[in-house]
Amino acid sequence: MCIFFSKTLFFSFLCRFPMIITFLILYCFGIPLYFLYKLFINRDALHSISHSKHDELAFEMGGLYLMYEANYWWFQIIIMLYKMIMTGALSVITPGSPIQQLIACFVAQGYMLICLRTQPFKLDVDDLASTVSNVVMVVTLFLCLCTLINFLFLLLNRLKLL
Repeated sequence: MCIFFSKTLFFSFLCRFPMIITFLILYCFGIPLYFLYKLFINRDALHSISHSKHDELAFEMGGLYLMYEANYWWFQIIIMLYKMIMTGALSVITPGSPIQQLIACFVAQGYMLICLRTQPFKLDVDDLASTVSNVVMVVTLFLCLCTLINFLFLLLNRLKLL
């Protein structure tokens, strides 16, 4: 209805903004919460081969829990949230600034500590691969932060603002 009154793109965007926010929240929180709910209500049957629903659940949702130890049936939800934060939320937090890089470093370090503390995978090789990849991610983000700060310092120095 807003589009009929104005032909400008900005006004059209403002009219759709509530819908955009609604579906963004629904996607970012709804999907992980739905999977968490499904896993939670079926947690007794996930790793119990004798349970009547085990085969059906393994077929439908096995990719969410089969690679984790029985106590960590929920860990895929943590991975989903980590990926959503690192790709989605960080893209809107002051793009290209040192604050964005610093927050990314903190998020990656937090995730690394969760993985190191829980060691959620069934295979030790997977735990080792997770640890190595998390350390590489944290070091890479830290080096990017150092490079960005150095670039900004050189730029400000060249402009004689320091």
